[in-house]
Amino acid sequence: MYTQLRRIVRDHGIRAIHAACCLPEGFLAWMLNCRLGLPYVVYVHGEELAIANKSRELAWMVRRVFRNADLIVANSRNTAGLLRNDWPAVGERVRVMHPGVDTDLFRPSARDSIVRRRLRGMIDR
Repeated sequence: MYTQLRRIVRDHGIRAIHAACCLPEGFLAWMLNCRLGLPYVVYVHGEELAIANKSRELAWMVRRVFRNADLIVANSRNTAGLLRNDWPAVGERVRVMHPGVDTDLFRPSARDSIVRRRLRGMIDR
């Protein structure tokens, strides 16, 4: 996976990475940072912190991800607190950004009776 990502970075002139999770995406971003100096942002959701805390190997990997990240984005104040309390390498690079959606752009479409009948027929099979 690392080799494929490195090729994509080279071929497309990627200048920064956004890693959706600490593992495995964040670890791959860390590897690219170590080899190519590529900056990265890692997003943290909370549950992965508890999992990493129970494994020496995963904790080792997550510490490196956090230590080199240019920015760590937590999905809540609670997750930010966990990061600051349990992962000292994060320092002041933690920012909170609550997940959301643009409701002006994304909204349910009107009910379509033809589609509903077709889908109901699929369920009845």
